[in-house]
Amino acid sequence: MKQLLVRLGLAALATLPLAAPAQPQHQPGGPSRIVVGFPPGGSNDIAARLLAEHLGRKWGHAVIVENRPGGNTSIASTTVAAAEGDGRTLLLTPPSSMIIESTLRPSAFDPNRDLVPVSGVASVPYVLVTNASVPAATLGEFVSYARSQPGKINYGWANPGMRIASEIFAKTTGTEMVAVGYKGASQSVPALLGNEVQMLLLDAAPVVGLIKTGRLKALAVSTPARTAVLPDVPTMREGGIQFDWTGFMALYAPKGTPRTVVEQIHADVAEVLARPDVASRLVAVGADAKALPPADLRQYMEREGKRIQDVLRSGAFKLD
Repeated sequence: MKQLLVRLGLAALATLPLAAPAQPQHQPGGPSRIVVGFPPGGSNDIAARLLAEHLGRKWGHAVIVENRPGGNTSIASTTVAAAEGDGRTLLLTPPSSMIIESTLRPSAFDPNRDLVPVSGVASVPYVLVTNASVPAATLGEFVSYARSQPGKINYGWANPGMRIASEIFAKTTGTEMVAVGYKGASQSVPALLGNEVQMLLLDAAPVVGLIKTGRLKALAVSTPARTAVLPDVPTMREGGIQFDWTGFMALYAPKGTPRTVVEQIHADVAEVLARPDVASRLVAVGADAKALPPADLRQYMEREGKRIQDVLRSGAFKLD
């Protein structure tokens, strides 16, 4: 009889539904969303979808990626700034884009006023690449060549970050080059291959394959240390140039989001980014996982904000 009761008890347990993932205590029920200011397919979109996939499993509900491109990411930024601060709406964006937009149009949007830093996601190394015909095998040789050809070397840019980084590089190295604007990497990279421009300073993702096949020359990365994306390419500092410029992806929430919610989301993001499969998928799109805490992200914004604003307000060039 006792054995029969045990068997019946086990059978009853087997019919119970499996427990669903626990609802996160820092969020209300229902789906969450990560808003991205770029079209599908780019590195920011891929990073957002990677986070959405893993956070959705962790939180036990859907995390939707919403693409809102346009206005140098201002459409996405203002969408999130207007959302309720309950932890269910997040913005994934390069901080530099928000800094540039708020500097050019300060009355429309201010990331320090309208958003709360949540977490770093990934650093995006910039790489200086040249057309294969440029007579320089190292960064030092390129700088010497550019100095000997003032106003005769063209560099391409396809977003404000590229333009500002290139101008700071030119100022740092004492070179005079001509800026040529394009609407995206899909135009600027072919222009470099066709020698319309001789140099690009851009995020590595669109050119890694061309570097590995030898169609473009990578002379230096602009990160403080070498990057896993291009481990054999030296840094600018190794080449004797005191210049750093690193793209970045970060998460933000609407102003008013409780501190406890922000800290818990950061902890969850950090745990996801520490997973080897997630880090390797980011490296594949030219990014290094980097889960900066909220306070560190705010300090990063302040440092980069000053540098970018100094360049924009100097009047050295007009950012069209």
